[in-house]
Amino acid sequence: MRTSFVYLDNPPQNVLSLDHCQGLTREVEAGIFDPSTSNIVIWGKGRIFSSGADIREFDQPGVWEEGGHLPVLCELIESSPKPCIAIVEKCVEIFHF
Repeated sequence: MRTSFVYLDNPPQNVLSLDHCQGLTREVEAGIFDPSTSNIVIWGKGRIFSSGADIREFDQPGVWEEGGHLPVLCELIESSPKPCIAIVEKCVEIFHF
């Protein structure tokens, strides 16, 4: 069995844009459906794990609704039959509005 590594690599702050979430979804799905994978590790490259969703996309339709790219990715990770582990070893930015 092996570990599947999924990297958040969207410098400088690894924002979760539509394209990035779709790519991450494909990578997590690949790990889930690969019988040789026992677990999935999500790791942020650079100085920040992730600063969150891309604020430039907040007003676009489908971003937050059920079936939107970020909720789909979160649901996939939460419902994965294999352990999904996030390695947060650097800075995590949290913003409150």
